[in-house]
Amino acid sequence: MLWPLLEKPDTLCFGINGQAKTFAARISFFLANMLEADDVTATYKGARCKMPCHTCMVLQNNLNDIKLTREDILFRTHENMKEMVSAGQGKEYSVHYVKNAFWEFPNLNIYEACVPDRMHHIDLGLFKYQLEFTQEILKKVGGLELQKIFDERL
Repeated sequence: MLWPLLEKPDTLCFGINGQAKTFAARISFFLANMLEADDVTATYKGARCKMPCHTCMVLQNNLNDIKLTREDILFRTHENMKEMVSAGQGKEYSVHYVKNAFWEFPNLNIYEACVPDRMHHIDLGLFKYQLEFTQEILKKVGGLELQKIFDERL
């Protein structure tokens, strides 16, 4: 199904109502739960690996550091993951030693494209815990006023 995107990554032509139409096809996002995202990105499953996030390269011990800034976060790309795998550093970066099929797609960072599917979180019963965790952080950072704003948006 995705083969045309590899063969002609810039444009695809389709016949619609007897006329040729040109499209620029892109994969913009990939809805997944955490396990599916780990499969698609070929990153390790499990919260106990060194870098459990399929999107970034933050150490597991630093993931809940609220003082972490955007500048402190290195994001995964197919370029840096290829380098890690070819340099034999896959284990250090929690990525499997395999060629990821999505590395071949131009204009796609599969690590960025994987977004959490809220329904999976609700089905697994995780959403309640995410809300409680967020409320506690807001209480610590901004007191009850910040938590009140959060509660009103729910």
